[in-house]
Amino acid sequence: MSFMERARREHLGSQEFAVEAEKARLQAQFHHYAVVNVRSRGVEGWERGRVGARPTVIYDLSGLPLFYDFPVRRGRLYAGFVRTAANKALGSPVVSTQVTPLGWDMGAARGELGKLVRKKYKGYSPRRIRVVCYSYPKLALSAELVSPRRGSRILLMDVADFTEIAPEPGPIGEALGQVPYSLLDQIPEAQERAGPEIWTKTSRDVEEVFRRERRLDPERLYQLPLRERLQVIDTMFEKLQLIPKYSQKVLDFCCHSSDCQDHECFCLHPQENNVHCARAAGQMMLCHWRYCYSQHEIAQAYGVPDDQLTPAANIVPGLEVLTSDCFDATRHGTATWAACKKEIAERRPFMSCTPGHARACAGTKQFSFWIFNTRYLYIFDPWPANTGAIYWENFNTTTYSTSYGMYTLARRTTNHV
Repeated sequence: MSFMERARREHLGSQEFAVEAEKARLQAQFHHYAVVNVRSRGVEGWERGRVGARPTVIYDLSGLPLFYDFPVRRGRLYAGFVRTAANKALGSPVVSTQVTPLGWDMGAARGELGKLVRKKYKGYSPRRIRVVCYSYPKLALSAELVSPRRGSRILLMDVADFTEIAPEPGPIGEALGQVPYSLLDQIPEAQERAGPEIWTKTSRDVEEVFRRERRLDPERLYQLPLRERLQVIDTMFEKLQLIPKYSQKVLDFCCHSSDCQDHECFCLHPQENNVHCARAAGQMMLCHWRYCYSQHEIAQAYGVPDDQLTPAANIVPGLEVLTSDCFDATRHGTATWAACKKEIAERRPFMSCTPGHARACAGTKQFSFWIFNTRYLYIFDPWPANTGAIYWENFNTTTYSTSYGMYTLARRTTNHV
């Protein structure tokens, strides 16, 4: 399969863009300290956890390393992970922070890959099995199948529902579901030029923090009791003048009782199969407004069979039909940070679409401190199928530099009830 021209692959695979795993780990560790310091939504209990030393390496479909996923564990409990860039073209070192369990199992996926090879590709032997990002942020196992008589071929299988994926580049943009493409190949030239400089500056400054503040070394810090550990982190942010200007808005529900506290009211709905992302994302948005529909009913409103991709153009009229035109759905070809922030401030969830995949968004947050000015969306992702995932995704990364659409569900200013 060819997801990137050879010359471009050699360029992006050069030392100029390579990220060492140990440097990426420092970024993940500092980010862990930061979200604990500001008590970010979804990371409750992470102050008791620690960042693992060995990440899962996620490859791009071009064959180049793309992400390092560093697990966050509380004892044996897997709490989530910090995803960092493995290629400087992505720019910001931290891509996202998943606050829910992984949603798939490597052992089970490898077992199913073996079954698929034995059933469908008799005479072939799999080799070079690794995890790839085939349609951001969806993951698959990639294997080179080798046969003495038939040569070699590539097999892609989704890690969550074990669906086989055609190992050929798909049409990007107007189809949402199961569309493989190289994320690195979608990076605009301006981002490609600026990415290494952004990554290098941030990395150097974070390394300087760890050099100046030896107590932040994980091997030392994790030996301390919890209270002392939190004091060290809080003192570090104060001492190094890292106190952030932090803002966070998540769609909450308040019952207005005397002891009322805000409670998260946006619910995660996993997709029921590997092409249901736009239906599940729409289901989450509609559910927030108390319109309860199955993914099958939403597929009918979109005008597509259950097992086919959803054309992007079908979403807006489909959402309006399902609400009997009581809501106006609007599609934005590209979304600015101001537009995303306004939707959440006005208590409206929206559909955040990367090429080939749809998710729902129910919150925003922003760090403005020291060297950083980072902005995050609180993403409710229907993938992995049957489990889904919730994570804070960095708006500064290349996933928002590529072409994608944002769909909002907004109240009409009419007398409709």
